[in-house]
Amino acid sequence: MAGDVSKKSELDDAIRDCEGEINLAGLLTPECSQIPVRSAEVNLIGAINVFEGALKHGLKKVAYTSSIGVYGPDHAEFPEPTTHYGSFKLASEGVARAFYEEHGISSLGVRPFVVYGPGREIGGSAGPSIACRMAAQGQAYQIPFTGLTGFVYAGDVAEILCQAMLEDFQGAPVINMPGITATVDDFILEIKNQMPDAILSSEGSPLPVFGKIPTELSWSLSKNHEPTPLRTGIANTLEYYKSGNVNPQNSDDALIEEKKIMNEDLGLISQPITDLFPQPESIDEWASYALSEEQLHEFQQNGFIHGIQLLNEDQIQGLRQELEEMVIPDHEGRVLFYEYHSNESTHPETFLFHALGAWRVRKAFHDLLWNPAFLIPAYQLLGKGIRFFHDQLFCKPANHGSVVSWHQDYSYWTWTKPMNHLTCWIGLDDSNEENGCLHYVPGSHRWGLIDKLDLAGEMDAVQDLLTPEQIRNFEKKTPIVMKAGYASFHHPVLMHGSFENRSPSQRRATVINVFGDGVVSNLDFNTVKAPGTKNYPAIPVGEKMRGSYYPLLFNPEKEFKNAENIIPKLGGLNS
Repeated sequence: MAGDVSKKSELDDAIRDCEGEINLAGLLTPECSQIPVRSAEVNLIGAINVFEGALKHGLKKVAYTSSIGVYGPDHAEFPEPTTHYGSFKLASEGVARAFYEEHGISSLGVRPFVVYGPGREIGGSAGPSIACRMAAQGQAYQIPFTGLTGFVYAGDVAEILCQAMLEDFQGAPVINMPGITATVDDFILEIKNQMPDAILSSEGSPLPVFGKIPTELSWSLSKNHEPTPLRTGIANTLEYYKSGNVNPQNSDDALIEEKKIMNEDLGLISQPITDLFPQPESIDEWASYALSEEQLHEFQQNGFIHGIQLLNEDQIQGLRQELEEMVIPDHEGRVLFYEYHSNESTHPETFLFHALGAWRVRKAFHDLLWNPAFLIPAYQLLGKGIRFFHDQLFCKPANHGSVVSWHQDYSYWTWTKPMNHLTCWIGLDDSNEENGCLHYVPGSHRWGLIDKLDLAGEMDAVQDLLTPEQIRNFEKKTPIVMKAGYASFHHPVLMHGSFENRSPSQRRATVINVFGDGVVSNLDFNTVKAPGTKNYPAIPVGEKMRGSYYPLLFNPEKEFKNAENIIPKLGGLNS
């Protein structure tokens, strides 16, 4: 039975005629940072609903997962969380104690360290499980944290929770569940012992809490529990993935295809489907969105322009509302994304939601591609008809938003040629230096192509690949401070990035990537000339990039007929 723990009626139907409850429902750290109100409804109000359901139906026991995240990074004498996720979990422990004191409902809360095992692929510490899957599928992977931690096999958590249902106990104890103490490198080594061809590594900061927190299993009935050794837990996890079992959120198996059929793919509709972005009916209306000759010259000189208004308030609100739905990992349409990262940051203390494919999932993001305020500047800068490449979502939560390291867009797109691409960055919130706005290095579009690096890794990592003169040019970096609804356009090899969000407000943005009509496929999955995932619709090498998923957004011959020269344009960006 599917349901929402934050809705009492659905929970009431689920627990009718049960003898106890095990509550595993919850949104994890990235979602709690991005959508704290909705996360509180699931993680905290949902916990209250679980206990109220137990009270209503006469259940005497509840077991639930808390988290080691209730401890803060500074000390371990007592819980003091510094994240929304940890705060909600700590409050839920208090709820459990209150229901025991007031109503006699006993419960067990479990605070596991890093849980790994079949299917555990969401959250900031999911890297070990994903490493097992990638190894089983013959793909390379880098775990985004390092150092010493406690590895808890998922089956061990299930065992303790089920034991709580079977044993007779009183109270509302909460136990830490440390698992096996080892380093991330130890974990990787054990995978390689079992799969010698695995290509795995780790990078990033250690998880901030391990080594400071009491690790004993303090519940009296758990004293005989022996944690599953790494060798056994990893073997079980590898076997699960090698046998064809995969997490529906990360695979292209039959279950995914079934879900795609159930979810409407808006990418198959190559025209606007709402009235959110009215279409011009005359050449003069199109021309009203045109950039000036001065702006075109500025783009040629610097490699970017900014401060272009693309959205009104209604359009901003429509996009924000859809984005709030899409940051929840199990939202309707999730399987249609090309890439979906609840947290792409390589540092466990910061967060970056990054996803590609929103246009296939929600109507406002679909129709944004046909916004005339975007199409005309893009046509002028590319100098020809425009085809859609892909879109992107970037969300940096308040206080903990990750960097987007310095990079060039085309370094990720060499699976297409020639380089006649353009990026449009659109703010859905006001962006400034405090909340991690975009920065450009003026003139860096003349540097040539540079190797790609981790998008959310070390901010200045690319400087190892640059000349001293190029590094000095970073002193001229320009912060792109804009109001919500305004946009910037930049060249495909312009050096750009954004710093951390340390402000009390989130910073959300969407990006549209397009190329000139006539760009062809250069796809080769055996080289670097391939996207980071096989979810993109593949076009054979040498054939024109086109079709439903690379639609022609703007055809100047159709819209302008014989009056193309009425709007000034550049001659293309390929080099």
